[in-house]
Amino acid sequence: MKNFVVLIFTFLSLTAHAQLAQDSNVYLAFEKQLDQADADELESINLLEHYLSDKTSLNVSEDKNDVDYIVQLSVVKKDLGNRRGKIMIIDPVSTHVIYESKWVLGIRNMFYRLSGERHAIAKLVSRKLLSEYPEVKK
Repeated sequence: MKNFVVLIFTFLSLTAHAQLAQDSNVYLAFEKQLDQADADELESINLLEHYLSDKTSLNVSEDKNDVDYIVQLSVVKKDLGNRRGKIMIIDPVSTHVIYESKWVLGIRNMFYRLSGERHAIAKLVSRKLLSEYPEVKK
């Protein structure tokens, strides 16, 4: 019986894990954090859209009602221009979180034009999202 339960949970986690597919339509949203200072919402969403269009085959949609998934981004300010970011993929129908990354630190550096936001979002897309879903890579 215990093996059967483990098999069922494994199957459910694999089906939930494999839901994001190539050419999926996504809507980009920004989640504000109550206890921390947020980065610029519009700039963060624009940076995420740029990285998703360059690195993935996902299609960014402006209409929230006509999408397969919602990509929710959180970016908060840290010291000296550094930023921490997190990304979540949400099913819009059931509102279940399909994927949630850990917080990553974006450091203000010359390679990313002194932007901790840009560095954090680049790490989220390349190291977290594409390592979890390699099938959406361009």
